[in-house]
Amino acid sequence: MRFDQHQPWMDNYAAWMRTLLEPIYEQNRYVTSALFEAIRPSLDTVKLVDTSALVKAVGLNLPRFDVASLGTSAYAGPQLARLADQMRPSLPSLMPVFNMPQLTVPMPSVSFPTGLTDMIRGFDWEALERRLRTPSNWPEDFESHLPELLAMLNDEGIPVAWVPRWELLEQLINAGRAEARSELLVDERQAIVEDCAELLQGIEMESLLPIMPAVEELLEACRAGLWKVAALAAVPLVHSVVESLKWVTDQQRARKYHAIDAKVTLRELLERATRAPLVLFYEDWHPRSGKARPQHLTRHVMSHQFGPEQVTDRNCVVAVMLLTSLFVTVDQLGLAADEVAA
Repeated sequence: MRFDQHQPWMDNYAAWMRTLLEPIYEQNRYVTSALFEAIRPSLDTVKLVDTSALVKAVGLNLPRFDVASLGTSAYAGPQLARLADQMRPSLPSLMPVFNMPQLTVPMPSVSFPTGLTDMIRGFDWEALERRLRTPSNWPEDFESHLPELLAMLNDEGIPVAWVPRWELLEQLINAGRAEARSELLVDERQAIVEDCAELLQGIEMESLLPIMPAVEELLEACRAGLWKVAALAAVPLVHSVVESLKWVTDQQRARKYHAIDAKVTLRELLERATRAPLVLFYEDWHPRSGKARPQHLTRHVMSHQFGPEQVTDRNCVVAVMLLTSLFVTVDQLGLAADEVAA
C-alpha cells in the first residue's frame, strides 16, 4: 500500500527495514556472482540445436506466430498445442547435452547488527497494521471519535476517508451539528480542494489513469471558483467508477451494503469508510413520491430531477471529496483494477 501523505512513523520504519535488509542484499549479490562463475565453464560447452535441422528432422510445417498477439489470439493456444504434440517424439534425441558441474559455493557469514533480534521481537507489528489499514487523515485512536465519524459518513453523506487533512477533520468532529459542519466545509473549501489535489496526483492505478485528465480539469474549475461545474463533472465520474466496481447502486439495497457501523473490522475499514456516503448519494426521488426533495447530494436527482439545491456550495464540496475518497481507496487497495475504466 502506498501513502501520499508523509507520516512521522514512516521514517523509523524505513530505517529499521534498511538495517534488516542490507546484509541480506549483500549476501544475495555474493551468492549470485559465485554461482555464475561456477557454471560459466559448463555453459561454454553447450551445443545448441540447429533450428533448421530440427524442423527438417521432425518434418514440421511451422506456423508463423506474431509474438505480440500470442496472448490475445484465440488460435494461439491450439496451434501451440498441436506443435508440441508433433515435436514431442523427436525432442529427446535433439535436446542439447548439458553437464552441470558439482557446485561448491562458499557461503559468506552474515552478521546482523547487535540487538536486531530484540528489535524485531519488540517491534509493534499490530500498530503498523493498524496504521496501514486506517485512512491517513484519521488518528490512530479513531475509535474515540467513531460516533462523530459514523454520523458524518452515514447520516450526512460527508466523505471523510483520506480528506480533509486531520486538522480540518478534527474541527468537523468537534463542530457537533450537521449545519455547523456544512458551514465549515464551505469556509474551508479551498484548503479541502488542495488536499484533494495532493492525493489525486498520486494515483497510479492504470485503469484510473484515462479518467485523470478530466479530474485535473475538475480541480482547476474548483480553484477558479466554478464549484457547480466541478460537482456536475464529479457526480457521473463517481457513478461510473462505482458501477465498474459492481457495487450496489439502488436505494433499496444501498444502506445494507454500504453503511458503516461500530462493529466494522480493521480489515474492512478503508473500503467501508469510502462506501458509506454512497447510501445518501444513491437515494432516489420522484415528484409523485410525496416526499420533499432531497437537500443532500444525490446522483438520481442530479441526473433526472435537477434542482438548485443539488449544487449548493456544501454539496459541491461533498461531490469533490467523494470523488477523491473513492479514487484514492480504489488506487490504494487495487480494487477491480481490470474493470474500473471499462
